[in-house]
Order: sequence, then structure tokens, then C-alpha cells
Amino acid sequence: MKLRPSLWASRVPRDPRERKPNHYVEMARVAWRNRDQLPYAWRVLSEGVCDGCALGTTGLRDWTMDGIHLCMVRLELLRLNTAPALDPERLRDVSSLEGLSSRELRDLGRLPEPMIRRRGEKGFRVVSWDEAYGAAAEKIRATTPERLAVYLTSRGILNEHYYAAQKAARAMGTSHVDNSARLCHAASTVGMKRTLGYGAVQFLLSPPASDEFRHGGVVALDGVDLRMMPFDELKDPITGATRVRVVDIESVHYRVARDYMIRVEDKDLADREQMARLAKAGKMTPEDFQSEFGLLSSRGVALGA
Repeated sequence: MKLRPSLWASRVPRDPRERKPNHYVEMARVAWRNRDQLPYAWRVLSEGVCDGCALGTTGLRDWTMDGIHLCMVRLELLRLNTAPALDPERLRDVSSLEGLSSRELRDLGRLPEPMIRRRGEKGFRVVSWDEAYGAAAEKIRATTPERLAVYLTSRGILNEHYYAAQKAARAMGTSHVDNSARLCHAASTVGMKRTLGYGAVQFLLSPPASDEFRHGGVVALDGVDLRMMPFDELKDPITGATRVRVVDIESVHYRVARDYMIRVEDKDLADREQMARLAKAGKMTPEDFQSEFGLLSSRGVALGA
């Protein structure tokens, strides 16, 4: 077999001059950063769970793949568990922290106790848990449910925490509950829905149980469940032609499906300024945008003069 160096990532295996992959160098750096808590760090890795994904890691193994599984994401997050407590005096005047980078701010350590900064104060001061809870309760009582929102973000929050938080929020009269996971995956979610449609990802990731999907399939709403319908089901068994299926556009299911499917509307193409903005966001010319996405609207709209 002829060697093709042009396809190689590098002529030097594990080239230390390349950014990735340098896993051995990265692992050595992780060990150095956690050198003050090595026994505890090993306990976190060997007995704990992963802080970075949902593979079900328990110790050095998981429920997804055989053998040892210890990825760099988990190692890079290890310092969040072993970091020492922050000196509260560093936050007494926050102007001294303005020149620090994000990494330098994280390296200050973990918050060891509740802290509050009132308007006009130079920095934060240590308070008791009672005072911290009292300050939050005071603000909640002073507003109306329409102006109250609950936002959750943490690498260690479980489904049970989200459930308890949304129940508490509703008890206080608000349905405004959000979390960082939605914002984190908003771009990928829109991309998937725009290109594949909601529910298609599960079909793509799941191996077909038989050869019924050899010609592909569509995502269909069957009652309240999404299921994959083989293209062969859409054909008339006698004529082989595609059978017409009627969709009740007045149904709740249709309205929900339409609201959650991203589409280009006629007005987007008819408004030249709007289409120019959309084309610019996609790094395309208006003409290319019209050609690429014009059929996604209910009717094609020709470019005006």
C-alpha cells in the first residue's frame, strides 16, 4: 500500500508541537494542578461520577463502553472538585480582580460560605445562611410572579433538583423556569430541527430492527408518540404509488408540531431586508439563500427587482 503523507495529521506520532492530541502531556498537567489533593483526586476518579457527560460513569468505568473510560473532559474538570476554599478577603474589593482572566478567577478557589454584595458596596461580605436566605426571600416577596424567574446552572444538578426547583417556582406563582442546558444546546437543537426535524435523531442513532427502513423513513406523530414510518408504508400495495395521507391542521398535535419546527416563512423571503439579514447570517448572497431555502416556505417567492 502506498503511503500518503499528505493525509497524515503529523509526520511525528504524538507530535508535542501539535495542539491535539497531546493527552499524555495534558494528563501530566492535570496531575500537577491537583498535586496538593492527589489522594482525594484519585478517590474522585476511582469512586465518583463524571462531571462532564451523561454516560453513567461510575469510577473508571461506565455503562456505555467496555473497559476503562477516563476522558480528558473529566480530567480537566477534576480541579473543580479538589480546589481549595477561596479567601473571602479577596472579594472585599472586587476592583482588584478586574484584570484577572477567567482561569485566574477560578484558581482563586471555591466559595466557602454565603456572601452578599449590596448596591454601592465595593465588594462582598460573608453572611450567615439565614441572612442569605432572608435576602432572597425579601426580593421574591417584593416582586410579582410575572417578574419572577428561576434559573438553574450547575455541573452537579440532578433531575431531582430540577423537579424540586420547578415545583417550588410554581408554588411561588411563576412558570418562568430555565436552565443552562437549554441555552448550551440551543444552537444544536435549532440545527437538528431545521435539517432533520424533531425526533429524527433517535432514528438515526438507533440501528434498524429489520430491513423495513432500507429506503429510509419519516418521523410521524402517532397519537402522542413520535415514531418512524418506513417509506414503504406510504406506498399503495397495489399501485406502488404514494398514498395520500390527510393531516388535521386544526388538531393540537399539528399546532404543537408546527410551532416547534423551525421553518422559513413567506414573509421572510418577501421582505428583502429580512432575507438579506438571514443570508448574511448564513454567509450567503440573497440569491443563494432564495435558491437554497425558497422551497421551505409554503410557496416560492421570487426575488423582487
